[in-house]
Amino acid sequence: MKRSAVFAPLGLVLVLAGAASPQSKPLKIRLGVHASIMGAADVIAIRQGYFKQAGLEVESRKFFLGKEGRDAMIAGAIDINATAPTPFLIGLDKGFRIPRWPSTP
Repeated sequence: MKRSAVFAPLGLVLVLAGAASPQSKPLKIRLGVHASIMGAADVIAIRQGYFKQAGLEVESRKFFLGKEGRDAMIAGAIDINATAPTPFLIGLDKGFRIPRWPSTP
């Protein structure tokens, strides 16, 4: 697996966090973390405090299957899910409406 594929989700979250300045109230996100090596970048970022440095308050939730993360995102339980695209493509094919981030109540 290429490093760029592993660190791409982390980069996406950090880019999205660019709007939150460190002096302002932290932007709260609910992040789905894959339990395999695919979620390693997210775990490292959480443990090393990279999200906090970027002005994010992250609530993480671990998923063992991509479709679990997809379903949680569809249900509104998480805002961002860093997983393989396959579960999302299958969901789109089945007619699931995938919400866009940031979710609004």
